[in-house]
Amino acid sequence: MSPRTASAWAEMVGLAKLSDVAPMERLQKSGDWPAALIGRTLSPGVPRAALGRPVRLVDGSVARKAGAKKRGGGRLDRAPVVKGEIRVADRAYPQPGGIAQILDDGGDVIIRAGWRNARARREREKDRYNR
Repeated sequence: MSPRTASAWAEMVGLAKLSDVAPMERLQKSGDWPAALIGRTLSPGVPRAALGRPVRLVDGSVARKAGAKKRGGGRLDRAPVVKGEIRVADRAYPQPGGIAQILDDGGDVIIRAGWRNARARREREKDRYNR
């Protein structure tokens, strides 16, 4: 739900009367609790090969740093790789250079995309990727 929808729902069911931004502000101040809750909810369905490995979800949302004049485009390899992590992204991210960088740094990649969204490259062409 968007913050506005969550606020409307909370008021409609008699849970609380919140401003449009209150759910987002509360979520930002909640620390590690959402991550623990999501982890416990999803963990029964995690394949054995993924157990104990960090998972990073890559989203197309953009957040500017304070003082930044412009935004960078969405990149799969924007954040440093934690060795062994699994990076999960949507169909906008079948970027050969980004995928190669994640793999080179010891991570794995899962991207939801149709087979026509990415082009396979040979190992010797790897240096041609625009990293």
